[in-house]
Amino acid sequence: MPGTPASSRAAAGDLALLASSVLAADAASIDLTGLDQTYEHLQVIMYARGTQAVATTFVFWQFNGDAGANYDRQTVRGINVTASATAAAGGTSFSFLVPGATAAANSFGGGEMLLPAYARTVGHKVAIFSHGMGDATLASQLAALEVCRWRNTAAITQITLLANVGNLLAGSGVWIYGLN
Repeated sequence: MPGTPASSRAAAGDLALLASSVLAADAASIDLTGLDQTYEHLQVIMYARGTQAVATTFVFWQFNGDAGANYDRQTVRGINVTASATAAAGGTSFSFLVPGATAAANSFGGGEMLLPAYARTVGHKVAIFSHGMGDATLASQLAALEVCRWRNTAAITQITLLANVGNLLAGSGVWIYGLN
């Protein structure tokens, strides 16, 4: 656990798969619980597509089942050739875009989130998240970088990926790694 002597924790430089789930059938969410608290940081990899009949759809991240207005973020994004920046405070999750059902066949979105000091109980949690998706028509081509804050001092023990409307498509998945 954080705060315990380094000799009783996983060795520095260790990277270990803590949890993963890949959907065999369409589902509204992927929920990974009971995350090992002995690592210093988490690396979360996401691969997803939605079933909503649109070109792009939102999916959401939540921590520890918290759906309160505790999520803040700053986003820098490029869609096709248009760059933008947005900020939001008091959200009920972190959101991002993935291909929907009318996007090019076999197109999925991907992302990577770094959660420093996820198991500590001092200070709010910060997430650094990069994500994107490709599209042959370029209209839905997306690259984004976000810095997010979860206004909670609790250790992160659960991470949930949720579809906004419809479901996450079979083959969508989440992999969570612990690192020191």
